[in-house]
Formats: sequence, structure tokens, C-alpha cells
Amino acid sequence: MSGRRSALGHDELASVAPAVWQALLELVGLLERNFGDMQDFEFTVQHGQLYLLQTRNGKRTPLAAARIALDLMDEGVIDAGTAARRTHGLDAAALTQRHVAASDGTSIDPVARTLTLAGRLLHEGALVTLDGNEGTIYLGATKIVESVPQEILTRLEGLRCGQSMASGG
Repeated sequence: MSGRRSALGHDELASVAPAVWQALLELVGLLERNFGDMQDFEFTVQHGQLYLLQTRNGKRTPLAAARIALDLMDEGVIDAGTAARRTHGLDAAALTQRHVAASDGTSIDPVARTLTLAGRLLHEGALVTLDGNEGTIYLGATKIVESVPQEILTRLEGLRCGQSMASGG
């Protein structure tokens, strides 16, 4: 919708403007086939007409990249060779990678070589563990146990071996 109105959810758009919804679904398929990748795009609808404003490859975590490549392969948008190239080098460690940003209230004293983080004074070289999902800071090292669904790992291994493994089979 235009900037003057709130955006509708998928179900509501499909209900209120089924022709626009169908055109949007077709456009998504066309974009993914042409770019061979999941697309992050912006659109507007004016007077019942769909307008594409911009598109770009979608950003994602390594695990999401693997899932999307496998989904695109299952849908026939990309072939197994392309999916294998997209997931080349991804392993369990890469799939569970986390990105952490500094929190508010962080201050650095370069003279004293200290960092105040979440109300805690840390000296240079102090070991901390940051949980980027929860925003929790732990002093010292913590043991992190995280698993990637075995189905994803199995399918990725199949691609590395040159096999196309269809989902559910």
C-alpha cells in the first residue's frame, strides 16, 4: 500500500485484493528464478495496480542460507549444482554462527585499558561470552551447545557429494 496507509498482512492482502496477491506471487517467482536467490523486495499497490519499487538478494544467517538454497532447489528454482555452490563451505560451525553488537551503556577507557559493559568493569584481556540472541553477558567462557537439524546437514552433505536429495525423501 502507499505510505499513507498501513501495510496489510499476506492473508488480508490475498482476501482484499486477490488479483494483486496473485500478481505478487508470480512476481516473487520471476524474481527468484531470474536472480537464482531469495529476494528482499519492496512494492506498493495504487488503484489496484502492483508496482515493484526495488529488489535485492535477501540477507540471512548461514543456516537460513542453507535452508533457502535447499528450498529453492526443491521448488525447481535452482538446480543441485547451484545449491551446492551456495552452501559450499557451510558446516555445523558456520551454521550456528552468531553476530553480536555492542549494547547501550558500553564505555571504553583507553588510558586505564578497561571496558564497562552492562555495569561491569572489565580489564583488558578479560574473557566474556556474549549471547547475541538474548543480550546476556557472561563473565568467562561458557559452553554453548547448539544443534543444526540433522536433515539440513544430511542434505548439505548430499550436495557436496553431487547428489540431489529431494525434501521428504
